[in-house]
Amino acid sequence: MPIWAADGPWPSWARAGNPCRIWGRKISSKSLATRKVIIRTLKLFLLGLLLQGGYFHGRNQLTYGVDVGKIRWLGVLQRISIGYFLASISEIWLVSNLLVDSTMAFVRKYYIQWTMAILLCALYMCMVYGLYVPDWEYRAVRMSFSSNQSSLQNVSCCD
Repeated sequence: MPIWAADGPWPSWARAGNPCRIWGRKISSKSLATRKVIIRTLKLFLLGLLLQGGYFHGRNQLTYGVDVGKIRWLGVLQRISIGYFLASISEIWLVSNLLVDSTMAFVRKYYIQWTMAILLCALYMCMVYGLYVPDWEYRAVRMSFSSNQSSLQNVSCCD
C-alpha cells in the first residue's frame, strides 16, 4: 500500500474534538459559524488536492504544473472535509435549543440529524451497490536494482 503525502497531516485533522470544536457550544451567530465552517472545509479540501492531486509528480518525471489525468478529486482529506461540512452545518442549522435532561429530550433535540444521517447512509449504500463499475487494467511497475519490469494487471469488478 503506497504512502501518500497526505498521510502526514491526516492524523492532525482527524483528532477527536478538532474538527468538531463548535459542537457543545452556544452559537452566537449562525451565519458567522457557517462562514467559518465553509472556510475550514475549503482549506482542507484544497490541502488534499495539493497533496494528492497531481501537483507532485514522480522523482524521474520533473515536469511543472498540474497533471489533470492524475488529479485525485476525492481523496482522503477531501472526503473528510465533506463529512466535516455536512456534520457542522447540520449541527449549526438543524439542532433545536432544547435543554437535554432526559433520553426523550435528547431524541427530540437530535431527531433531524439522525434522519439526515440515515438518509445519507442509505444514499451511500445505494451508490456503492447500485452504480456500475467496469473492469479496468493498469500497468504495475516492479523496480529492482537490475531492471525495471512491468506487467499488465486486470481488475475484475463485476464477478
